[in-house]
Amino acid sequence: MTNECGWIAQAGRSPVRGSLKGTEKADWLIIGAGITGLNAAHTLAQMHPHARIVIVDRQRAAQGASARNSGFAVAHEHPGTDELLGRKGFADYQVDTEISRVASLEVRQRIARHGIECDFRDDGYFLR
Repeated sequence: MTNECGWIAQAGRSPVRGSLKGTEKADWLIIGAGITGLNAAHTLAQMHPHARIVIVDRQRAAQGASARNSGFAVAHEHPGTDELLGRKGFADYQVDTEISRVASLEVRQRIARHGIECDFRDDGYFLR
């Protein structure tokens, strides 16, 4: 049994890239090719179309923590006890939830704008 993310296994193998050697020049360096790093690089490429953007990661793109989320993009988390209405953590929960909702909307918009085929479904949420 291997410890491999199912959706990465379904994507198939990509060519192995060699380690960086020598000096690389870049206008922007993104460390980490997870969902956040790739989105940062994509946004930078839109804002600065002639810039050289280098992304480095020790693993395959989206293989680390991004793979462990199993492909879920949730807009908010279930509040903890101290985050409920009337509790001291509620204001922070509201800020975190708003940031998550904006990020989730951005994911949906990028999928639609670029016609990304990724089996995205916007139905259902699982809490245990």
